[in-house]
Amino acid sequence: SDGHWYVCMQKPFKRHPKFDKLLVQILLKDPEARLLLHESHVEETQQIMRRRLFSLSAPLDRIHFLPTQPHHQLMALYSLADVVLDTYGAGGCTTTREALEIGALVVTLPTAYLGGRWSLAYYGIIGV
Repeated sequence: SDGHWYVCMQKPFKRHPKFDKLLVQILLKDPEARLLLHESHVEETQQIMRRRLFSLSAPLDRIHFLPTQPHHQLMALYSLADVVLDTYGAGGCTTTREALEIGALVVTLPTAYLGGRWSLAYYGIIGV
């Protein structure tokens, strides 16, 4: 409960290196920030993700990885998050819809292509 919880439970393959830089900026600009990220079930992929964050001088003690969650626990996690982050490059469609359904705040940075514009489209539909 301590800190500001930023949650991104999108599959690890959606986390582009550009998104890593955005995550590190959040951690640097918000000293109370804590990140919850989806853990890869492939150990080699998980190590690559950790190395990428380490190479950007991310404060790794404020980054937490969670395995795949049952749907009801994922929804609870979104409801407890301060912010749900949409991945950059390949955004979330189902993830964003589910987070918005339970009233979570989803932050997105839309791209020029469809795969990175789902969250923007949902916000357009609801008039935000």
